[in-house]
Amino acid sequence: MHLLEEDLRPRVESYFRGRGFRVYHEAHLLARWIDLLALKEDVVAVELKVADWRHAVKQALMYQLAADYSVVAMPWEQAFTAHRHRWQFERDGIGLLAVRGEETRVLLDPERSARQLPWLADLLRAEGGPVRKRLPRREVDGFTAASDLMSGPGEPPP
Repeated sequence: MHLLEEDLRPRVESYFRGRGFRVYHEAHLLARWIDLLALKEDVVAVELKVADWRHAVKQALMYQLAADYSVVAMPWEQAFTAHRHRWQFERDGIGLLAVRGEETRVLLDPERSARQLPWLADLLRAEGGPVRKRLPRREVDGFTAASDLMSGPGEPPP
């Protein structure tokens, strides 16, 4: 069976919720989207990847600008393959989680980010949590947006 990032999400989310974190999907950060954001006293940014751990490390490295900790979560076999290159994770202080069935195991603990920019971290900690991904609204000739149909004549759209 071929796993997708979406297959990892509920398992990793459950792992963090079980440790008392509030969890958000697709948190916005500098024109990028953090796959999963876990908030408690600390902010943990999680990059979900089914393969290509090198690319995941690059993304997790960028998340360190705002998060206290940055982690890559991968399926079990791929995570153990990535673990063979653990020095690259350790060099940058990035954690590694392995996911199999309902089990999520920490292979490498993350280190507190030395790259964090406090003003950017505050954006992720903002009241109500981070901004979630929304599809852009496009105007198309001949079509009316559903929200525009809900307002009465002469009333502004909601």
